[in-house]
Amino acid sequence: MDNKIIISILNEWMMVEDEVDANDRFLLNVVSRERIQLPSLGDFDISCCAFSSPSDADCHIVFSGDEGILFCKPGGDEYQRQDHQVEDSPTHIISNGRKIYGIIGKIVVAFEFEESRLWLRPILEGSRIPSPPPAHIRCTKRFMIQSQSCDDELLIVVRQGIGMFGFEVSKFTIYKANLTRGEGWIKMDGIGTRTIFLNDWDEGFCCSTTDPAIKKNSIYYLSEDDTYIYVWDLEEQSVTMHLPSSDVDQQHTILYWIMLPGSMHKVV
Repeated sequence: MDNKIIISILNEWMMVEDEVDANDRFLLNVVSRERIQLPSLGDFDISCCAFSSPSDADCHIVFSGDEGILFCKPGGDEYQRQDHQVEDSPTHIISNGRKIYGIIGKIVVAFEFEESRLWLRPILEGSRIPSPPPAHIRCTKRFMIQSQSCDDELLIVVRQGIGMFGFEVSKFTIYKANLTRGEGWIKMDGIGTRTIFLNDWDEGFCCSTTDPAIKKNSIYYLSEDDTYIYVWDLEEQSVTMHLPSSDVDQQHTILYWIMLPGSMHKVV
């Protein structure tokens, strides 16, 4: 993975971009090593991207930017292009493997594909995404993630930071919404026996695990400034930090969480 940047992850699949040639992008299965080359984006400026499972017959790869949305199926030679249906463009896009969801403003939309057309269908209508914390909070980051143990559940994780640059995490707040029952966003006090894993950009996932080394009811998160693993205990509202390996180069390494079938791994 030298000179490569991971820009999106779904279970054992990752979307990889060449650090030198940004138009060289492909999907890579880290278990089978299968590689699916993606068409060139040209000068299209990406703000966010996602893809559904390549093992699904209806798999799509989606890129969103100020100029519109590009999408294609694996093995396609070029992207279909569609202008934004509303004034704002999606700021977050995630996939649960089967479906792709996005955030436009404070509304969640489902991406629905019909031949060469894409429809963005609002879901949870009338229920807006929770507002960010007060302005005195220096740095706020919002993650929309899928619960691996419940396909119908979406989570919003709000990370609040303090300090000169807001890098020191002071609080996490979690909200959930049930897509099948159409329930709006409900604040959660904890996540029980599950664990949340957050990458430093706006991706992550929530899952249950039988591994005794994984702390339940906690959030594992990473920082772009170091290679430590941070663990936020939702009950104690406290954080601990761990160095995954003394062999990791602190200056030239980025860590990512990925979910492999039946296990949990870090990718360096």
